Amino acid sequence: MEMAFCFEQNSSWARLLTAIHGHCWDDSLPCWTNASGTWSSIVQTINNLHIQHSMDTSLLRLHIGNGQQANFWFDPWFNGAPMATRFPRLLALETNKNGVVADHFHHDSWVHSWRRNPRSGVEVDNLNSLQDILHNVTFTSDNDYWTWDGGSFSVSQARHIIDEQHLATFSRPTSWCRQVPIKINIFIWRLKLLRLETKANILNRGMALEDDCCNLCNLHVENETHLFLHCDTSKEIWLAISQWINLTLPNWSSFNDLWAWIDGVPIIRNQRLIVTTIVFSSLWSIWRLRNNINFKDKSFRKCHVVDNIKVNGFNWLFSRFHKKRCNWNQWLQSPLYSL
Repeated sequence: MEMAFCFEQNSSWARLLTAIHGHCWDDSLPCWTNASGTWSSIVQTINNLHIQHSMDTSLLRLHIGNGQQANFWFDPWFNGAPMATRFPRLLALETNKNGVVADHFHHDSWVHSWRRNPRSGVEVDNLNSLQDILHNVTFTSDNDYWTWDGGSFSVSQARHIIDEQHLATFSRPTSWCRQVPIKINIFIWRLKLLRLETKANILNRGMALEDDCCNLCNLHVENETHLFLHCDTSKEIWLAISQWINLTLPNWSSFNDLWAWIDGVPIIRNQRLIVTTIVFSSLWSIWRLRNNINFKDKSFRKCHVVDNIKVNGFNWLFSRFHKKRCNWNQWLQSPLYSL
């Protein structure tokens, strides 16, 4: 469902929506960030996404009034592009990076708080370009305000912009395996996003850790690719699985290679389902081993990992096939021929 607002100065709809959402100047709908109402929430949300995540605000235009609300360096208050992206060398010299536009204008002239004067070359060229831009800026007594550029506002259009920049994209769709528990599917989904709580991800979020070494080998940085595919301990586990299922497992360089191998290995449909379940069980067991070592839980040992993979795979697979029965000994000897 879309919300489209077009206004005429003297229409009753304009007066009604003006009372709800703020003053209406022309065929667009301005909104101040300190106002109340639905439009203010929209503006504040998109503006926060822009400040924190550099979201494209090409359709949401900021207009300068008195310059008291717009950030000089990081808000797109002149021709839709922040000064920080236009003049990064000058931003590095600025000591008042969080100042609003009005903070940089005193006694009818533009002033800056440089930690040193711009030097010849790129810095002076940037300064001259900045001064040319500022020469065309005029202030009014009104507050700074936002408008939706391009005509009518569309919720679906705004959502599309946000999703396009912040939702993860994949070359292949995320598949949901019905033969494993929900928590395992969620675990695999987060693994595909590379969003597990590995030490590398925790450090990237700004949290403090004693070290970033892999818990299984203590040699390399612990990220998803190393932990599950490249660590010597994980390689030993994959080798044992390869010998058990009598199928050669390649040395995957990335998870894309792993998912592509599952889809492309030359086996029949039921065997592919078994392989998928065993791979999911292996990834889950490696993660459990890592967590138990990290939290000093000795109940889950490395020597038990392969046994745990076999037990989980058997339970997950055949508890969901009510019309299929499998002998445990047959599973241990030839898992690919169990269905």
